[in-house]
Amino acid sequence: MRAVHGVLCAILLLFAALQYNDPDWHYWGLVYLLAAGWSSMAALAPQRLQSSRPAQIGAALSILLFLILPTSWDRNGSTTRRHASRLAT
Repeated sequence: MRAVHGVLCAILLLFAALQYNDPDWHYWGLVYLLAAGWSSMAALAPQRLQSSRPAQIGAALSILLFLILPTSWDRNGSTTRRHASRLAT
């Protein structure tokens, strides 16, 4: 499994690097970097993720940040969110 997590980490780092020309790169880049960080920890030190309080708090915090952070900023500095109802239409 360490090899799978290592490959996943490399792919996620590549995805984060490809966000440079995205208008909301700071959001998606952070999402990919957080996922890459969790994958690298799973590859390098999996024992730290098993039943540890920092891992539980960090995982919950990662999910919470993904859900509450706005997905894009316009030129005036205001934020917009993409809602599932708009994506379904």
